[in-house]
Amino acid sequence: MRFFPRFASLLAAALFSITCARAQEVAGPFTQQQAVAGRTAFMANCTGCHGATMDGGGGGAPALTGPNFQEDWLNKTAGQLFRFASTNMPLNMAGLLSRDTYIDLVSFILAVNGAKPGAVAFTGDSDVRIGTIADGRTVAAVLYGEGPYAPPSFPAKAGPAKAGPAKRPAKKRR
Repeated sequence: MRFFPRFASLLAAALFSITCARAQEVAGPFTQQQAVAGRTAFMANCTGCHGATMDGGGGGAPALTGPNFQEDWLNKTAGQLFRFASTNMPLNMAGLLSRDTYIDLVSFILAVNGAKPGAVAFTGDSDVRIGTIADGRTVAAVLYGEGPYAPPSFPAKAGPAKAGPAKRPAKKRR
């Protein structure tokens, strides 16, 4: 009968590995554009408490990536994360941001935690379990806005060429 507990633990480890591998293959319920917009919103609204690297910033706020995020969120849904953020954040100013901003923020948080963007925009009402799309390991390119996660660049405005300082005509002597 000792075979069964050993078999059960091996089976559990195999299933966990398959789930993590699958999380990297399945697209998340958000678009890349939402994740990019979410990074901008995060930097403007969330870094004061959660830190620019989402590590909790030393101010007592929970980390939004890594082991703490894994423990708190991988068994919950993207919709639950949206509802929590939109009804509790920013601390003492819950609901301050627009619905679209909260949607973008959750998309960014999911992407930083390993979820791949998909073709369908996140609406806040997803029952996708976070652990099936993300593994909780920080994706640096998303966090730092690099590569496909870089904010769009806008071409410089075309205008008249700037000339050097105007020269005054020399005064004629009489």
